[in-house]
Amino acid sequence: MISAAALLILYAAGRQLIFGVEISNLGFGALMTGAAAVINLFLGLSLLRVAKKSGSPLLKANGLHVLTDVWSSVAVLIALGLIYWTGWVWWDPIAATLAAFNILWTGYGLIRQSLGGLLDESDPIVEKKICELLDVEMHQRGLSYHNLRYRHSGRTHWVEFHLVFDDELTVGQAHDAATEIEASVAALLHPDGRVISHLEPKSAEHAEELWEER
Repeated sequence: MISAAALLILYAAGRQLIFGVEISNLGFGALMTGAAAVINLFLGLSLLRVAKKSGSPLLKANGLHVLTDVWSSVAVLIALGLIYWTGWVWWDPIAATLAAFNILWTGYGLIRQSLGGLLDESDPIVEKKICELLDVEMHQRGLSYHNLRYRHSGRTHWVEFHLVFDDELTVGQAHDAATEIEASVAALLHPDGRVISHLEPKSAEHAEELWEER
């Protein structure tokens, strides 16, 4: 929606550049634009704060949408100020064009993020944190892991990995250690982490993965 709005702004700016610029009600327009910018700034930041807490891509998109209105208003105010002080009306379509490209860039980012969510794209920053935590856990416990699989679906982080234990450990001992490691990863991703581990003895490490190569 905001990308479509940006294209309309570019169209209007292009018409002004071709057919000329007409500016009217400069003072009243600046006053209304400034008031709208302040209101939208508080609204947009509030939406982004709630979106960060809830992990909602919809609220984030709405917040960024509102903030693009703020940047557009700022561009309008700058253009109107320049027109007032210089008398050169062409600042209006120039500022509109710059604002439109900024909105298009924001729209591209939102579309890219939304498609990533639909395709269960992983978050490289979160994945790095998971790997660092697992490396610490393995070092402290004298274990190893492999086959880490991580994806981000909606607000939920799904994590799977294989843990390798000494053959001498009982199933109960291995299970207890695996549960503690899973809990550590889940705490890192709280409250939206879902963690599953698979236990392997060293003597059979990777053996059950051979079927995946067929």
